[in-house]
Amino acid sequence: KLIFDMARDIGLNYTPDSSWVDLYCNGQYQGLYLLTESVTSNLDRFNGILIEKSNKNQIDADEISFSTNLEYLFKLKKPEYITQSQTNDLADYIQEIETFITTGDSQYAECVDIISLAKQFFIDKIVLEGDAMSLSTFFYIKDEKLYAGPLWDYDRAMGERFPDYETPIEGPPKGMAEWYMALFIDEVFFAAMEDAY
Repeated sequence: KLIFDMARDIGLNYTPDSSWVDLYCNGQYQGLYLLTESVTSNLDRFNGILIEKSNKNQIDADEISFSTNLEYLFKLKKPEYITQSQTNDLADYIQEIETFITTGDSQYAECVDIISLAKQFFIDKIVLEGDAMSLSTFFYIKDEKLYAGPLWDYDRAMGERFPDYETPIEGPPKGMAEWYMALFIDEVFFAAMEDAY
């Protein structure tokens, strides 16, 4: 709840709504829960493409997916179906962004929304997100730009998995650490992250 509220406060688009609820089943109190809007509950709000950073264990045989040269695996959430040619174009587009970012090529700024990426990075960093840019991390493409968000799945945050502020940048294997580390030293990106702060 704290993380979703923080994301909303700094203006990260499409942050899920959430509310505390007291849960009762058959008259028995079951505890306090956080009722959260699903990322995919209203896919119409994404008038472009929605993808999720994932891993092989979380992709069903009928889902469309692709990977980058750094073996970052993404699955398509919206639209539900695209042709193989469109999948190849999408994979090439994400690969181009990855290459720009990891080689320090400033052209990445023409392909991504720096502000949303900086806000997501800032939140992941400040809350010690264990799955940062590894699992359940969403991106959408709108007007030919890649945006970070909406935020999702922060059950491993606040020191649950990582006890210090260095590990999330390095991150888990295939967790887009190369993107994070390259962006962190980029002056334009860092300035956007400072603005979020």
